[in-house]
Amino acid sequence: MIRSGNSSFWKENWLGRPLWFLACPLLALTVKEALDIPPLLDVLLDHPQKEVAKSIKLIEGQDKLIFSLAPSSIFSSSLFYEEKRHKANAFSWVKYIWNSFIPTTIAFFIWKTIFNGISVDQNIQRRGIPLASKCRCCLNSNVETLEHLLFQGDVAVNIWGNFSKALNLTP
Repeated sequence: MIRSGNSSFWKENWLGRPLWFLACPLLALTVKEALDIPPLLDVLLDHPQKEVAKSIKLIEGQDKLIFSLAPSSIFSSSLFYEEKRHKANAFSWVKYIWNSFIPTTIAFFIWKTIFNGISVDQNIQRRGIPLASKCRCCLNSNVETLEHLLFQGDVAVNIWGNFSKALNLTP
């Protein structure tokens, strides 16, 4: 907020960027001093910059920086982060994974499984690392994929079979 005009004319963020340029000999010029020399502004500024300069009205008081994202005008790193970070669309089913009933380690495993982030041999190979693949849980040599690990492998089939017997589910 410009009041007395003691802020730097060149270094403040007027148009999403400062007005100054490296060859400018007047970097120490304040807003008040710049406004007192109108021909200087006509020579040094482009049209949008001139409009900014014309819109400045000085009043009594101290100049201060205003953080426009905060209602209090005081800078907040958390508000700045929220404004600048990339926000993805929220999934409606996420609340079923990230809740207090599911332990965090299990929730992370489920999350990585959904987004194919488990380090099975197939995913490692897909990232360009040469690797001979063999499932270490099976008697016959199968390629270790996420589907094999969770549903098709000998151990997975045995575990799912025990769960279906315990819950009286027929295959």
